[in-house]
Amino acid sequence: MPRKPLNPIKTAAVSLGLLLSSMSLAQAVTFQLENAGTTLHPDQVRGYNFGNFMNVVEFLKDFQNLQPAVIRFPAGNIGDERNFLEADFAGLKNNWLLLQKPKVVIQTRVFARPDEKGALNTPEDAANMVRALQAAEIPVWYWEIGNEPDLYSVNRGDPSWTPEKYCDTFRAQREAMLKVDPTIKFVGPSISGAGNRFFVEGFVKKCGDIVDVLSWHQYPTDGTATDEAALASVQGVSDDLEFYKNLWKDPVRNPLGHQRKIELGMTELGLSWRSPSYRHLADQVAALWATETILRLAEGGMTLINYFSLQGTQGHGLIGDDYTYRPTFYSFNLIKDFYGNSLKVTTSNPALWPHAVERDGKLQLLVMNTSTAPIAASTDLAGWKLSEAVGFTEKTVKDEEDLVQFPLNSTLDLPARSFVKLTYQKP
Repeated sequence: MPRKPLNPIKTAAVSLGLLLSSMSLAQAVTFQLENAGTTLHPDQVRGYNFGNFMNVVEFLKDFQNLQPAVIRFPAGNIGDERNFLEADFAGLKNNWLLLQKPKVVIQTRVFARPDEKGALNTPEDAANMVRALQAAEIPVWYWEIGNEPDLYSVNRGDPSWTPEKYCDTFRAQREAMLKVDPTIKFVGPSISGAGNRFFVEGFVKKCGDIVDVLSWHQYPTDGTATDEAALASVQGVSDDLEFYKNLWKDPVRNPLGHQRKIELGMTELGLSWRSPSYRHLADQVAALWATETILRLAEGGMTLINYFSLQGTQGHGLIGDDYTYRPTFYSFNLIKDFYGNSLKVTTSNPALWPHAVERDGKLQLLVMNTSTAPIAASTDLAGWKLSEAVGFTEKTVKDEEDLVQFPLNSTLDLPARSFVKLTYQKP
């Protein structure tokens, strides 16, 4: 029997005694804010991978409340495993309407095994996909050429797939698609992870003149790392972002496009790539890492950010096929309205991951405690009055409770491995 859908807006009060431990008597961590000079947008914090195999109807209220702003279809490898049929686009249309018409990113089919007959992966087939989406009246924000082409030679056993071959395919599909719609913007190469930077470098060297969104994926672990190592891998997210920014501006490595202004994208992200293993995909550590990754990328100026995935893809997804609401469901509800003028937040304790935005006279301070122990923090911010404090812990998720409402004190114990969002107003 389906469990009762959670209402992430409703909050449950907790007693002061549970929150004010002896740690509050110690020196409380403080937060310093300064203008970062950037603006976060809803598209950056509400992007998901979506496939028709996901259950929208059963969780319609949850997903409509979540307000996905961008969906990437058909989500992952499936786009290169089979042809798109008219039924696929009909299903997408229905789900797109149910999800309240988010922006759409569509993957074209690129890969086909040598012995496969009837694969629709030619340039003209890509052009026909454009026509099919037009006929379905589904506006497409970006078109993505294939998915993880760096793995075609490794996991799919076709060594002919080099960065150069992928670039040639990208160029050919692009040319055919532009004849149908000259306004299309293109995403690629969407490699599988940080270990294959060489593939992006090879692609950029030959296709820097035609890509509009330079993209890659991030899956730093296989689910067997320690929690501490898994959380620490978030530094690789920042390192990759800086690497690809520098790659694009380098006239030697990007001779055809270094003067072009493009966007950056991460069209898949998750703490672990091992889908059947739920560890570090469906737990609190995974939610901490994913939320931090999304906010780092958004603050770093990345335009296209899609978590993998919206629902029920083995260990991936905010809600499992067993109707379990996972920590990512809670954390992504906390950040769905986390946009506006971005503020740089510094703190003396590296176990805390803080982020802040200001919009419409309100300040939101999101603090993630990655430690296995509570950390006392001062909630005082000059010029602001604390008006709300909500969040959740591992226990909140396990007990399927609503978000916790914390007391509005000047010092707050941030529970172990917790998410807490503080909202301020002008006094």
